[in-house]
Amino acid sequence: MKDLLQKWKRYLIQEGVEHYNISGQMRLYHYSEAQDDSITLDPEYFLSNRKSFTRNDFQASDLARVFFYTNLDHAENIVKQGRTLYSVFVDTSKIYDMTKDPASLKKDARNWPTNIRGEKIKDGHAPLNTDLLIRSIAGKPSGGMELVPLPDDQKYSGAFYKTGDMDVVVWFEPIEVHKFNPEDVNSPANNEEEG
Repeated sequence: MKDLLQKWKRYLIQEGVEHYNISGQMRLYHYSEAQDDSITLDPEYFLSNRKSFTRNDFQASDLARVFFYTNLDHAENIVKQGRTLYSVFVDTSKIYDMTKDPASLKKDARNWPTNIRGEKIKDGHAPLNTDLLIRSIAGKPSGGMELVPLPDDQKYSGAFYKTGDMDVVVWFEPIEVHKFNPEDVNSPANNEEEG
């Protein structure tokens, strides 16, 4: 019952990117088999070196991307096991919030008014074309695909969404991450740039 109430509360609150925003920055977490102090994660690497736990995500879209947790409490044991935790702060404005969908991209990514076979959709119940949605956010078409236009032709480096009980970000560009140090509690709010 407690679990049900927590899920209902999360549904009502509908937390998005702003929940993780700290002075315009968002901290992302990634587990890797690497041991170095810092590594560069290249989305292209994960196309051919994906793990079993990302298989379903790549079936929805084969766009190269890196998966990040936004909350360590959401990290799955299968992902954490035997791996090193890395983190990075990114500019929150570079992340499209798929939960809030401020540009209404989901509506246009539903292949309305026809489905993928070119058939008319009855009663407006078109399935979401996840590949088209993610590629539109990243500004990366495939083949002759026409992307859903974003306001001012803006492109994003990442996208935030919820899957099950997890809040995640997928990142579309190479990004350097650093080994997470639990003693380091710095955040953008208390880090001052040197001038």
